[in-house]
Amino acid sequence: MTRLQRSISQWMLWPLRQPTKQGFTLIELMLAVIIMGVLAAIALPTLVRQVGKAREAEAKNALSAVGFAQQGYFFEYRQFAPTYSVLGVDINGKYFDFPDPESIPNTYRTKSQALTKETNSLGSSRNYAYGTYCVSNSYRVILCQSPDNLTITQVPDDSMGDCTNGVKLD
Repeated sequence: MTRLQRSISQWMLWPLRQPTKQGFTLIELMLAVIIMGVLAAIALPTLVRQVGKAREAEAKNALSAVGFAQQGYFFEYRQFAPTYSVLGVDINGKYFDFPDPESIPNTYRTKSQALTKETNSLGSSRNYAYGTYCVSNSYRVILCQSPDNLTITQVPDDSMGDCTNGVKLD
């Protein structure tokens, strides 16, 4: 068989030959997209929970800073500060509101709160309350956490009480 005959026979048999694979089939692409979707569905709720926990840690740290500042203020003036501006603490949060503390003159307690701004989103955080008490010239603090983002928790009026609408954290 000559070279020309061989080329003609190859050209005529071209449609019968198996094509070489040069890309992905539609089934392979769909399978890859489905696998990536399942992995994203597994990872997304975990990511959202971690974002909520980070926001809650920010609120707890801000309330702790307020508590320490209140203790210093009480040590110097024998009363708790009525506002955060008097304490010199800037706790403007992006995710929480911090209403001014509940400090009653001539009492030995003050109450602060961190109220979440996002009450309807998936990653919203819980509310917190922080109480600072002066008992026998020593300080006690109580941190209360609400069970969800819609419930507002309160610290007790005295250092031995229990949280209202929440749990006491150590």
